[in-house]
Amino acid sequence: MTDIHRWLTDPDARRRIVALIVMEDVLSSAPDEVTNVFDRALRDSEPEVRGFAWRTIAHLWWRGDPTDRLLLATQRILLDEFYVSSEMGIEVFAVEWLDGIVRLWETIRRAEVSERRRKLFAAWQERRTRERAGEDWQKLQRKPERFLHNADPKRRIAALRVLARKGMVTESVLQDVEQIMRSDIDVGARIAAVTYIVQTKRASGCLRAARSLAQIVADESNPVYQREVAYQGIYQVLGIPVSEWPETRAAFGQFEFPDDIDWELVRHCLEA
Repeated sequence: MTDIHRWLTDPDARRRIVALIVMEDVLSSAPDEVTNVFDRALRDSEPEVRGFAWRTIAHLWWRGDPTDRLLLATQRILLDEFYVSSEMGIEVFAVEWLDGIVRLWETIRRAEVSERRRKLFAAWQERRTRERAGEDWQKLQRKPERFLHNADPKRRIAALRVLARKGMVTESVLQDVEQIMRSDIDVGARIAAVTYIVQTKRASGCLRAARSLAQIVADESNPVYQREVAYQGIYQVLGIPVSEWPETRAAFGQFEFPDDIDWELVRHCLEA
């Protein structure tokens, strides 16, 4: 474990990534090290290292977390350590990964995630949404669509979360969300807009939603985090079997974004 900590501070980002790869086996037998290792990796100066840290978390979740130690450590890092406004896009991406792993656990393993874990994750998401809404929380609860054009990106993200949770889908809201997804100056808001589309159109086969997501994936000028969440969303919107989802394949080390994108599927959605 000492060598892993040493490599996590190595000047070469490639060695830091190797440390994260090796760490998967070590942490499965030494869960007490989870917080210390991820505190360091998730504040790494290189986005690639931070992104790899989240994938490592996803893999570890698949191995099991019977005491909720990994869930609690991850939430604590996000909430108390990792969150800063300049990194909001990465934080929103990380939350989508956690949410995706919870859903996949339930679907593929055909076992209920513990009620305690459900409540922990739901309470954490609610707290983050409240923090973003600030003093406008009550107003946002009543009329979330009015905050989609708010000058504060935190308010826009909070509005998107509330709209998705309530399943509010109107043409005017969809147009606003699609605009945010394509061109909002805040990466976090753009990822939250992608999530709204996925959550409200899951398994619907909606070609409009699939096409909007495919446009995000195909445009390489978009942030890689947003493109990845959008690509995962295509599978969910089209109702493709869970065994074929990028999240599923990534959890078993069989998918890396963007190297393994199914461009035929993306083109099919673009032409729909």
